[in-house]
Amino acid sequence: MINENYKVSILTPVYNVSNYIERCARSLFEQTYDNLEFIFVDDCTPDNSMEILAQVTKDYPQRKEQLKIIHNDKNKGLAAVRNILTKLADGTFIMHVDSDDWIEKDTTEKLVNKQIQTGADIVSCNSVLEESSHQSLIQLPQKSAPHEMIMEFLKSPNNHQIWGRLIRTSLYNQIVGAREGLDNGEDTLVTPQLFYYAQKLANVDEPLYHYFQGNKTSLTHKEIRNKVNTKARIQIIQNSILLRDFFKGKDKELENQANSHIALQIWDSSKHCARRDKQAFKQMWAYRKYVDGNPFLSFAGKWGKLGVFWRSHYYCVSFIR
Repeated sequence: MINENYKVSILTPVYNVSNYIERCARSLFEQTYDNLEFIFVDDCTPDNSMEILAQVTKDYPQRKEQLKIIHNDKNKGLAAVRNILTKLADGTFIMHVDSDDWIEKDTTEKLVNKQIQTGADIVSCNSVLEESSHQSLIQLPQKSAPHEMIMEFLKSPNNHQIWGRLIRTSLYNQIVGAREGLDNGEDTLVTPQLFYYAQKLANVDEPLYHYFQGNKTSLTHKEIRNKVNTKARIQIIQNSILLRDFFKGKDKELENQANSHIALQIWDSSKHCARRDKQAFKQMWAYRKYVDGNPFLSFAGKWGKLGVFWRSHYYCVSFIR
């Protein structure tokens, strides 16, 4: 039997997802857990996503009283919309589900049951990376201690996603939140902060969230990711700097690891454009002044492949401090 003592708010930003919003919405409205609140924010989408959503909601009259739809008066970007959504949430816990993704019908039920069993402030699940031609499993680190989870996250340039988690809403009252205008990598800033204030974490070792990368307008689509997108990559670096500053004075080990994470993001972004876009390279590499010390040389040694290093960074050596 499902324990439905508390409400869960499912938060979904909507922008340019007319091909995907129906699939997403139906997966939410058909959840086996009933004590829900659905909040959609229309960020001035230029297509007919909201009309499609309105049509879908007619098939679920039992969800009408649980539904909130907010229309922004101007396009504000993902970071601002995430902040709006969390402020509107009335549930004890929240879940972020992006509007081109979808979840299994029993996702909320399983996450809630795990939370009740463990008393965790954040419960995460594995996910399936859905690409046009194949699927692959995204398996999260199995860490119950927040400090260990943050350290794992900061050792990687990826996997900081805010979606696929049941998060205690009150944690948002303690964090800085996303920085409006920094839409790329906003979860790089927010997710580790939420873990920092959580007392306990738990995981459901099942792939319940479907992360779709077939949307070619998405910022995370593979074709877009692999191109030199200077603005996007700089925003990710900027969010990493803000995260390091958040840890200053709180936890020296996390601060040091976050500092290395900035260098990792600079290094990862720079190598994508070193041979193709010298101006973009200079813009990204200029952010090294925000890094304490010099972890860059250690990356060169750690990731080796000396030929790749010299080929990708043939004019970067002169910049290394």
